[in-house]
Amino acid sequence: MSVNRRATSFSALGIKPGDELLFVPTGLKVSVVDDKTIDYRGERFSLSGFTKKHIPKPNASGAYQGPKYFSFKGRMLLDIRGAGKAKSSASVEHWDGKTQLAKLIARRGGNEGAFGGILHFFSRKRPCVKQSKWRNLLESVGLKFDERNFVVDWSAAKNPL
Repeated sequence: MSVNRRATSFSALGIKPGDELLFVPTGLKVSVVDDKTIDYRGERFSLSGFTKKHIPKPNASGAYQGPKYFSFKGRMLLDIRGAGKAKSSASVEHWDGKTQLAKLIARRGGNEGAFGGILHFFSRKRPCVKQSKWRNLLESVGLKFDERNFVVDWSAAKNPL
């Protein structure tokens, strides 16, 4: 069963024409044109249209939830959109275990399916090298690493939302 979501309005997220967004999977920067359109090298796209064309590893369906892959001033658009919903409703997403934390960090990194690999970092089955795209995200929630690049204590993380 699929859930239809309304298209993300940039103005509802506090984003204005001319503001810059980051396409997290590749690091490409795009400019906001209007409430629903971005510009990349003179070509106009919706968020999902841009994602479909520029995603490094396409999914089988070819359908993309664009806000999942873009950030604005260091925050994922889904997180910004979710924060607005949290203010308007009583439900606030939270985490209370390493699986939930890994899922939130993977979502913030634009790849929800990567949470299993992040769990490997938490359980010290695999080191997280400094060049890893996950290292900055893990450090941004307060995780520390030992001299061999293993997570010291996953439970020391701050809420990434």
